[in-house]
Amino acid sequence: MIISESIRAWVRYHDMQDTLRLMGSGEVIVFIAEDMTTADSMTATVLTAAYMYFEVERERRSEIGRAVYIDRVRRGEYTPRQYLGYAPGTFIPSDDRKYIVEMFLEASQGVEADEIAEWMNDCGLRTVKGNVFTARAVRAILSNPVYCGNVVFHRAGRVVRDHHEGIIDRELWEMVNDKETTEQEGNAA
Repeated sequence: MIISESIRAWVRYHDMQDTLRLMGSGEVIVFIAEDMTTADSMTATVLTAAYMYFEVERERRSEIGRAVYIDRVRRGEYTPRQYLGYAPGTFIPSDDRKYIVEMFLEASQGVEADEIAEWMNDCGLRTVKGNVFTARAVRAILSNPVYCGNVVFHRAGRVVRDHHEGIIDRELWEMVNDKETTEQEGNAA
């Protein structure tokens, strides 16, 4: 016997297929708020309706959230997460921007990401999360269009060019990223 405070709470945290599997195995679920159990056939009907309602409501909230997000993108309102080289919560270049510029210049000259990571660590720098730099962290920075002034709004499926002052110029960003793409394609062959 499984006890739940309510059908609503159960539906929120349990998948319908898992619930049906439990019921099929003979497990009885007791819903305290409704004073119902799955031993009663009427409860199965109520439970099914609750799952359907929950799915519709979740989709409606998701659509509303997407619409609000897209509206913010259209108005140009965007609160950035923290990026190395920009002041926290802004797109205002900080004193650390010189390291970003150097990373891109080194990458454009063919210096490998692991060597750049080692150099960043030797300078005493850490990622925005406070971790040591790895080749992966360097590649993430080098491929991020934020550094040339663009913002990619993934959920809205939109790129806003020249959204803010870039730390590096677009040509350097494109050169580094074209080189990264070419190297990756060469490694795959």
